[in-house]
Amino acid sequence: MLSTTYVSRFALITLSLAVTTAQAAPRIGEHADHYRIVFDLPTKTTVHTASTPTSLTFTLPGLALPSENRSLGILNLGYRQGGTQIVLTGSVQGSTVSTLDNTEEGMRLIIDVPKTEEKGEPVEPVTPAPPPPPVAKSSTTQLNSACLDNDLPVVAAPKPPALLTGRIGLFVAELDPKTLRPSRAVAYNADQEFPLASSYKQVVLYDILQDVDAGKYTLDSTLTTTEALRSLQAYPEGSNTIRQLADRAIRLSDNTANDMLHHATGILHPQQTADNMGLCNTRLLLTTKAWWTAQAGLGGKYFPKGSLLKSAQAFGSANRASQITMAQDLVQTSMKVNADKLLVALDGKEGYFLNRYDPRIDLNTQNKSTPREFTALVTLPFRPGRLSKSSLQFYKSTYAKGCCQPATLPFPVNYWGSKSGSGWRLLALTGYLELPNGKKFAYTYFNHESKVANSVSVKAQAPTVLKWITEAIDSLR
Repeated sequence: MLSTTYVSRFALITLSLAVTTAQAAPRIGEHADHYRIVFDLPTKTTVHTASTPTSLTFTLPGLALPSENRSLGILNLGYRQGGTQIVLTGSVQGSTVSTLDNTEEGMRLIIDVPKTEEKGEPVEPVTPAPPPPPVAKSSTTQLNSACLDNDLPVVAAPKPPALLTGRIGLFVAELDPKTLRPSRAVAYNADQEFPLASSYKQVVLYDILQDVDAGKYTLDSTLTTTEALRSLQAYPEGSNTIRQLADRAIRLSDNTANDMLHHATGILHPQQTADNMGLCNTRLLLTTKAWWTAQAGLGGKYFPKGSLLKSAQAFGSANRASQITMAQDLVQTSMKVNADKLLVALDGKEGYFLNRYDPRIDLNTQNKSTPREFTALVTLPFRPGRLSKSSLQFYKSTYAKGCCQPATLPFPVNYWGSKSGSGWRLLALTGYLELPNGKKFAYTYFNHESKVANSVSVKAQAPTVLKWITEAIDSLR
């Protein structure tokens, strides 16, 4: 488990952290815009974190840490520990604090401190995105604007919650009651590109149900987990039906279950689904294991570890034919990678997330889309004639089990289905709902480059985001 918080001025934050004694000398890594300080910690206690512009204090109840007081040799930072506290001193404002739980190595306290100039100001401070004009184009990606339905009536989104940081995109659409195509919308950065994480799994579910309707499979057809197919985290052992795998892929966001379905329907099927809708800024070519294999530096000739950013950008900017060639090679390469070794290559001491993470690699290796285009994909299974009656019923019942839905609503709802995705500094929330008055809505929320690093803590923002989404829906009702 990984948990993170952002250090703001005079903040008081509580973290769950594993620790007995702190490492005598924390490890330090240098990145383009920050230094990473890592304390290796083995068992659990409750950690209270208090900050000022010049100090971070971690109080660890019940521990007796050995005394230590030393300079870290960077940015005039120092640390001291003793008794129940670890204190980092110096210019720490704007830092992010994370904890990483590794069952083999214990836990780590991770502090990312922005690099500073002589005056002590951050070189590239990370701040919440200011409210842009509705449907503003991204300044970081080149979109094929011919694919975008820019004639759709759009109103400005409500102001984003202050909790949200980094790049934010939102598209909430009221749907035509007959065609289920967007008829009007609320938008915020709706045409910027974002990595999808697990939100893309709903497209795989739709595609496999198309195969069921075509007679290629039934819901009771079985697929068998193999070492080649196994992805990260918990996985379904042995043989399981498509019905069972679909449930796990959506309800549990099971990576292996999803990847097995993705292989079964065909690696290119999700991309073909997007292409058939004219979604030119959507890329759906990789399984979860494939993009993690690339990020881990195990991706073979097209994604070498030594030039991962350059290789990822080459993949992201290539034409579709070249992307397909590289993606197919990467998928095959990933099937030769042991999932346990892949986890270490991503989360270990020398792994990607602690040492080489770059949000540009996320955007150029993961499947990606825009809020506007992905909302069209969200609506696709519900459109008339797309799935048989039985497959649509199965899709709706399965999708209703996905994360995340609000605990309370300002209006009555007959149906709400959803699928989320989360990762290091990113969150995706997507869904479809039907109201008693017959109105239907679909939405996509993307957040990338958040100050909150890990998936657990980013996902904890979901209730706040859902409140923002329901406000947007309410403005369209």
